[in-house]
Amino acid sequence: MFGFFTDEKIRIINKLRHHKVMVPFSKINIFKEGLMNTLICYKKCTTCKAVEKLMKDQAIDYGIREIDKDNPTKDELKKWKEMSGLDLKRFFNTSGKIYKEMGLSKKLKDIPEDEQFDMLASDGMLVKRPILLLDDSRIFVGPDVKKYLLGELDEDK
Repeated sequence: MFGFFTDEKIRIINKLRHHKVMVPFSKINIFKEGLMNTLICYKKCTTCKAVEKLMKDQAIDYGIREIDKDNPTKDELKKWKEMSGLDLKRFFNTSGKIYKEMGLSKKLKDIPEDEQFDMLASDGMLVKRPILLLDDSRIFVGPDVKKYLLGELDEDK
C-alpha cells in the first residue's frame, strides 16, 4: 500500500531539508534505491495535473520530477525501457511539438535504438509524460498512468 514512509525515506528527506539542498531529482537516487514513488511530469500538461490530483486524492506519497527541468538520462531511459518491457517508441511524446518538427513519425524506425535514447535524453520535451515510477519498481507511461491510478489497467496484459 502507498502512503508509508520507511526510515530510509525519512532520513533522506530530512537530510535534504536540513541542508536546504536543491538538487535535480535524478541525482538524489531515491528511485534507484526503490525508496519513493516518482511522478515525472510537465507542470503545464493537463494530463499531468490530473494525475497529480488523483495521486493526492488517493494519499499516495510521491516525489515530482519536472521533465523540462531535469531530463531523464540515457541510462535511466534504458533501465525504464527494460523494466517496463515497453517498446522504445512508447517513451516518445508523439504528439509533442519537437517530435512533429523533427518529422520523427517517418524517421524514427530508421534511427538506431542507441541514437533514439540519445535523442530522448537530450530534451525532456521529447519524452512521453507522465511517467510514474513506483517504489516497487513498476513503471507506467503516458495514459497508462491514469488508468493504473483509476484501477482500469489490466497489468497482466
